[in-house]
Amino acid sequence: FVAQFRAAQLDVFQVAFVVVALLLFTLAAKREQKPSVWLDAGFGASCGLAVMVKLNAAILVLLGGMLIVRRVMLDWKRVPASAPLLATRYRLLWAAAQNAAVMASACLATLAAVFTVHLVVSSHDVNTQTPAGQKDEAFLTAPYRDYLDGKRALTPAVAWDAANAADG
Repeated sequence: FVAQFRAAQLDVFQVAFVVVALLLFTLAAKREQKPSVWLDAGFGASCGLAVMVKLNAAILVLLGGMLIVRRVMLDWKRVPASAPLLATRYRLLWAAAQNAAVMASACLATLAAVFTVHLVVSSHDVNTQTPAGQKDEAFLTAPYRDYLDGKRALTPAVAWDAANAADG
């Protein structure tokens, strides 16, 4: 693993997460109109992990949308003619919104968890004696600087500032 990370050959890890996402997508699609919170959350989490390896995996999010549209369309066709149409459509759209929320929440929680673990593992002061350290120093916010100096605990505000510092 160390050789893989040091050489920045991350494709193997991304492929593993993408394969898990595709497996969960397939299992969820086979269930047709019966959504599973665990499959949806697993799909969202595996998409989040794949995106944390490389951003090109963000295309997987479209599969989640396709899965939700498929569920709505299958249920839409099964609505009996005697059912109140408007109430049924609202129910289907509400279920679709819930499914999307589960997938998105799992994905975002995974992104936040991986970034937080990264902060905890690599929390060390910036070496201002090097040109790279001098460049990085300009992007450190006060809360993030305090965290690196050990004056502040890791909080969501510190993580947010560290993420903004990483954008620089």
